[in-house]
Amino acid sequence: METSLFALVLSAACCHAGWNYVARTVTGNFVVFWLGICFASIAITPVAIGIALLRPVFSGTHTAVIAAIAATSILHAIYFIALAKAYKRGEISVVYPIARGSGIGLTAIAAWILLNEQPGLIGGTGILLVIMGIFAMGLPAWRKHRGPHNIAPAIAVGITIPVYSVVDDFGVTVVHPVIYVWSMYVFSALLLAPIIARRYKGIVMDTARSYRTQIVIIGLGGMLTYLAILFAYQSGPVSYIAAARESSVVIAAALGFLLLREHLGFVKVFAILAITAGLLCIRIA
Repeated sequence: METSLFALVLSAACCHAGWNYVARTVTGNFVVFWLGICFASIAITPVAIGIALLRPVFSGTHTAVIAAIAATSILHAIYFIALAKAYKRGEISVVYPIARGSGIGLTAIAAWILLNEQPGLIGGTGILLVIMGIFAMGLPAWRKHRGPHNIAPAIAVGITIPVYSVVDDFGVTVVHPVIYVWSMYVFSALLLAPIIARRYKGIVMDTARSYRTQIVIIGLGGMLTYLAILFAYQSGPVSYIAAARESSVVIAAALGFLLLREHLGFVKVFAILAITAGLLCIRIA
């Protein structure tokens, strides 16, 4: 993987870990998540309009464009619902590794089967090390809860990752990345609006006033991360990019240990070393 692409993916990883840390500090408040999506939609609208006025933004058939945008919007709506539930129940050093870990393995498999990407020996070793390290970080939680019940939402998040990764890899070939992100955020917000109206209508304004900073960070952080990864998909293989961005697991775990006082044990230290070694393999590949 080229240095510039690797740097872009690692920057996205830092941004992703940061907004997830903020999401954990509000214990996965679903209204904060939704308001963040709405804020991001509004923030990126002028940029999207500017790009649409200056250059062609679609390069595929209408059917392909609509299908890609609809699919990613639905998948991300599900992603945000599951993520909110996961952070309501669990620590970031547990939820994040399990969610990203279950996703990366499936993403690599999906890229291999659907996109015909075949990582070499070093790259494949790197992906396996990252997967092993991420699951090792979630192992203590699995033992503690004696089963999947309390970490099911995190696994649900992970299941959406390979699907939307493959959809997005195709989507950015038929839609400009900025327009693609804008569309996804707008339609995800609309898809989630009925849940807000039915369950949280009376607290939306109070939440907006009380969590303004968190809403901005979650909204912009998620959007910028997503944009960076979409541009990365245009320059490199999905399986390598998906694995390299999982350096965010180490960052998120560090934030949990240092700022939220979450437990750091031998297994998690081993996991961090495995992920680091895997990232080095991916960088060499």
